[in-house]
Amino acid sequence: MAFLIVGSVTVPVAVDGASMEVEQVGDRARAFDGTMRSTRRATKHRWKVKTAAMASPDTLLTTLLGPPPIPCSGDLLGGSVQCDAEVTAVVFSPAPGGTARRTVEFILHEV
Repeated sequence: MAFLIVGSVTVPVAVDGASMEVEQVGDRARAFDGTMRSTRRATKHRWKVKTAAMASPDTLLTTLLGPPPIPCSGDLLGGSVQCDAEVTAVVFSPAPGGTARRTVEFILHEV
């Protein structure tokens, strides 16, 4: 299985370009007597991804900016999940021969 597929696009993830955060849905607080009170309803994941430098990331950007949910899969996610994508940056860098290469940074929110 590929490391990351968003929609139908195989994403070239940079070395050390992916991390996962866990999001708790609900509240957690201490009661007056010190006991823990939790209303946690669900646990969702959020993956931060940075691609390797690409000559033309247009197909990936079109997929990421499309309407959610987006089918996402791969070893990074541990299977298939529905995602809501958030593009955080597109970084331009010069390349030999004058063709600019771009790195895309985005967050995949588990639906």
